[in-house]
Amino acid sequence: MSRMPTVWLTLDECAERIGKSRRTLRVWVQNGELKPMLGRVRESDLLATEKRMRERMHRGRPKKPS
Repeated sequence: MSRMPTVWLTLDECAERIGKSRRTLRVWVQNGELKPMLGRVRESDLLATEKRMRERMHRGRPKKPS
């Protein structure tokens, strides 16, 4: 059984990959949401964090009236 290789991204690559600003990613790092290693982030960690942050953001918003 073969494993997928771990993909490591710079913050610039991360920002481009998920369509967020580099500043947003730095805030996530400062808040402990995203943990770079030697200046790089695992793609799987990035995607999991982006999903978690998106869900957190939507949970706090009131629903639009129909």
